[in-house]
Amino acid sequence: MASAARGVTFCTDRRSLFFVQEAPVALVRAQILRAAREIGFEISAYCFMPDHLHLLVSGLHESSDAKLFISRSKQYSGYYFKRQHGVRLWQRYGYERVVRDDDELALTVGTSWAIPFGRGWSAIRRSIRSSVPGSPHPQN
Repeated sequence: MASAARGVTFCTDRRSLFFVQEAPVALVRAQILRAAREIGFEISAYCFMPDHLHLLVSGLHESSDAKLFISRSKQYSGYYFKRQHGVRLWQRYGYERVVRDDDELALTVGTSWAIPFGRGWSAIRRSIRSSVPGSPHPQN
């Protein structure tokens, strides 16, 4: 049995606009997917905004460790980002919300992703992939 879905947000250090070009997005995405594979997590949806990242994740097993997934995701992506760009990638803390049912899922996706898009962020959106039923954004 899988663990509960979680909405996770990581903010860039000093809210720097690191995700306005494809190369940093690709680098970070690859390392987060690596952590997901290693720790046993599925990434149902993600959205890179210029200064933060939203993830919708769930453990593939009851024993899947969300804290370890979050830690490894930030560690791997932060290491390779700093190696390539010479600066720190992430703020120290992130935000995590357990998604208990479909209503909370719709709220999490809608609140995290629809509001920034409504404020004009869509022009600089870098990536979104969604397999979430009822997602307000098209699948790529």
